Amino acid sequence: MASQKYITGYNNLANYLGMKLSTVEKNVQNGIIPKRKLGVNAIFIIEEVDNVISDIQN
Repeated sequence: MASQKYITGYNNLANYLGMKLSTVEKNVQNGIIPKRKLGVNAIFIIEEVDNVISDIQN
């Protein structure tokens, strides 16, 4: 079984990161966390998100 490679929606991303929804929305809006669109849905590639968080922590 393949592991999940993306997260759909801001709420799921906030849960994944353990952050408040408003913090996630602000970081996406400011371009810190990369977002992609699939139709009307926001999706977040887990590898890209993990790389951003790793860079911030270092």
